[in-house]
Amino acid sequence: MKQTECTTILVGKNATIDGSTMIARSEDGGRTIIPERFEVVMPKDQPKHYESVISHQKIDDADLLSNPLRYTSAPDASGKTEFGQLLVSIQTILL
Repeated sequence: MKQTECTTILVGKNATIDGSTMIARSEDGGRTIIPERFEVVMPKDQPKHYESVISHQKIDDADLLSNPLRYTSAPDASGKTEFGQLLVSIQTILL
C-alpha cells in the first residue's frame, strides 16, 4: 500500500480573536481511504515501559513523568499501526 502524506494546520491562542487553539488535519496522498478512530488515552492506561520502533531505544518508568496528561489520538482503525497520527494532550500541547 502506498504511504500517504498528511497536512496539519495549527493555530495558536495568539492568532485567534477569542484565544482558542485550533488543530485541523487531513491525509492528502494515496488513492485508498484509510479509516481512523478517535481515542482518548487516560494517564492510568499509558505504558510505563517503551521501546522506540526505529532506534529501539528503551525508556523505563524512571524516565517518564509520574503524572502524565490525558491525550487524544487518531490511530489507524485497522490496528495495523501501533501509534496514532496526531496526538494532542489535554493542555493542547502538540506531541
